[in-house]
Amino acid sequence: MLHQNSLYTATPAAALFIAGILTDPRTDVSHVSAFPWDSRRRPLRASLIEWLGRVGEGAGYGEGDEVEEFFDDDERDAVMECRAIRPQLAEAIAPFLDSTDERIRSAAAVAHGSLQCP
Repeated sequence: MLHQNSLYTATPAAALFIAGILTDPRTDVSHVSAFPWDSRRRPLRASLIEWLGRVGEGAGYGEGDEVEEFFDDDERDAVMECRAIRPQLAEAIAPFLDSTDERIRSAAAVAHGSLQCP
């Protein structure tokens, strides 16, 4: 769905799904990352919000330039779709900017910034 900020044709649908489940209480469960370099224990919600921020970063790559300069056809389509849904993703994250959990609040602040359109 996302690898080193590269977006794929399935990424927009996955991002919208994740944005839609952020308020589900089950996303508040604490977990340890599956990545060996990330030993943080935090709510799943924080991880999902962080992932949405990375989608925003990928969508913003090369923005303002001709998209054809950076991407092949499939990735260009994915980037354009992700750019189009950034407002929805930012709206889904916005309620967590005031979370009482610092880990969620911090992830939301960073992700929300990544999803802002220039």
